[in-house]
Amino acid sequence: GNVNLKKSTDFSMILLLLSVLSFVQVLEIGAYNSHGMNISILHDILIKSAGVYSINKSKSASIDFSSVLRKTVIITACNYGYVNHLQNFKCFMDRLGFKFIVLSLDSRTHAYVNDHMSSIPSFELKGRKKVNEGSSLFRSAQFNLIAERKVEGVLYALRLGFNVLFADTDIILLRDPFRHLIWNNVDYVHSINHVCDNPNAWDFQKNEYDEGNTGFYFIRSNAKTVNLYSKVIESMSSMEHLDDQTVFWKYMRSLPNGIIHALSTCGHFTPSFKSNVNQVLVSCPLDNCLFSSCLLNGGMFNFSSLSPILRDTRGDQKAVTIHANCLKGNDMKVSSMRSQQLWLVTDDGFSCNAMTSSLI
Repeated sequence: GNVNLKKSTDFSMILLLLSVLSFVQVLEIGAYNSHGMNISILHDILIKSAGVYSINKSKSASIDFSSVLRKTVIITACNYGYVNHLQNFKCFMDRLGFKFIVLSLDSRTHAYVNDHMSSIPSFELKGRKKVNEGSSLFRSAQFNLIAERKVEGVLYALRLGFNVLFADTDIILLRDPFRHLIWNNVDYVHSINHVCDNPNAWDFQKNEYDEGNTGFYFIRSNAKTVNLYSKVIESMSSMEHLDDQTVFWKYMRSLPNGIIHALSTCGHFTPSFKSNVNQVLVSCPLDNCLFSSCLLNGGMFNFSSLSPILRDTRGDQKAVTIHANCLKGNDMKVSSMRSQQLWLVTDDGFSCNAMTSSLI
């Protein structure tokens, strides 16, 4: 009898705590934060953007995930220096029938999106330092500040109860990715920086150079992920000379054994460990050929080899994303994307050319 009473008391305390947390969250939603941003506006945008598909999009490919997608949003972020990439990103998103949110990192971007891309909701992120309007080079002070601001924006969405698919504007989204992203009991699904068909196994805990790519990932909203992102932002504030990706995986490696359960490949997960699944964050890496990185930089891997590799080693599956990373600067990215027929936006920025790449 005493055991049952104790269980009942514990359960009541949990419910009371959840009620208090919900009440606090409601108060936060209606308030301005310390940087003068009205979080209630962001909350309204998230509600309207949840479900990920535009009205006319058939959800047949992801109908089994509808309960998750109802609380999922697609987010990208940029400053004015990468508005041209935002325009190209929109072409691919429109082609697939997705709706998404832009986290505008400066007021000029916010105004531009509202004036010229009004179908896309924009929320201007502000912080303790100002993001410049121009493009920036990797690991420069501005690059790292932009990266930190992106993480902060995703954290706002997580705290408000929304799962997030985050994609940088230089992500080329060729196909609906969600069947690769939503797995039972998996909190964080991410792309990796291994070039397609790299023979070495990816293992961030054993190799400090093995990092997940923070330019494309899916993250569920729960206490584990909110805590993770809160701690990562704290770490970024103390390591301002490093980019978000490096800081993120440094923090992941610093966690005690048992806090992170990293799967070698993505799939539905049934916990076998004794710890409660609500306390262990489960992650998995996406296939590095279906979700490729560093293929457009003219390195050792020939981009034209992607389709044959997918045919011969991936059961003829098709590429889902191409990330135009490992390239320095805006112009080099655009040039490489054009060379592979992956730059769809017209020169005036207001229309999209038809997709002619051999990857489709």
